Amino acid sequence: MSMRLTLCRIAALCLLTLALVATGFAHRAPSPQEPALQSAWLLSGGNWSGLCGEPGSDGQRSHVKCPACQLAGAADLPPAPAAAQSERPRLLAVLAPPAAEVPLRPVLDPAHGSRAPPRA
Repeated sequence: MSMRLTLCRIAALCLLTLALVATGFAHRAPSPQEPALQSAWLLSGGNWSGLCGEPGSDGQRSHVKCPACQLAGAADLPPAPAAAQSERPRLLAVLAPPAAEVPLRPVLDPAHGSRAPPRA
């Protein structure tokens, strides 16, 4: 029974992962530069301003973070730095060989006998 429950959990996890990955592709409209897709969208009753932004004065849509964009954008990598770092790397540690270890000897306790017979 536990094997079946484990398989169900793995299947649910895979389906949830697939759904979150597909969200990034499913909610965005086709590119407005493609006239065939644009006319098909408008003929079906769609409106460009209803999808993640309002059209600007130049005809391009300004992107507003809708909830689907925030879900899909959570898996994005952080943006790359604008310029390379100019400072030199700093030395954080010095590698040195370990100090010679002094072997530990047990404390001689007269109340306890030795563990082995004496050497001949």
